[in-house]
Amino acid sequence: MSDDVPQIPMPEFSEQPVDSTPPPEGGFTRELTPEEERNVLVNFMGSQYGEFHKMDQHIVGESSVLKRGKSNEVKQQITQLLQQPVQPVAPQPLPSQPAPPPPQEVHQPQVQVTEPVKPHYVPPTEPESKDQLTFDFDQSEKDILFDKIEKITTKLDKLHHKVDRIFEVVNGFQKSKATIKKKSVESTKE
Repeated sequence: MSDDVPQIPMPEFSEQPVDSTPPPEGGFTRELTPEEERNVLVNFMGSQYGEFHKMDQHIVGESSVLKRGKSNEVKQQITQLLQQPVQPVAPQPLPSQPAPPPPQEVHQPQVQVTEPVKPHYVPPTEPESKDQLTFDFDQSEKDILFDKIEKITTKLDKLHHKVDRIFEVVNGFQKSKATIKKKSVESTKE
């Protein structure tokens, strides 16, 4: 990594690090130099310029609120920033802290002990249907399902046999009707 890239500040450890080496003096954060600060700002503004440029490309019709050209405004701000010379900033001394006022007598208010509030018990309501929310673990659902399937197949077989008998009766009636016609045709020929 180069020195002109800003570093991400690391959080302070509440526990000792695993290798038990003390953190560097001043912690893991440091002040950015003006050059680094400028590079971070340019990087951020560049990413914003890219987002605004994408949005400008998607705008079909302009309105009083939604207009094209935001990316051009950001681009102009970036060029202005790049044209400004980097001004080194002298380290600012820390402001002297005034002496703390003498400690005053602190009166702690009396703490009243209150009993904890017990939650109100609400009995569960009965379901609308007796079968709802109940399970019968004595019988296997699989066995019940197979029994119902067996009943349906027996009923279906019975219906199949009835339909076959009906077809036999209808076909038998048509055959007898055809033979009667043949006999009547034959009798008229003679």
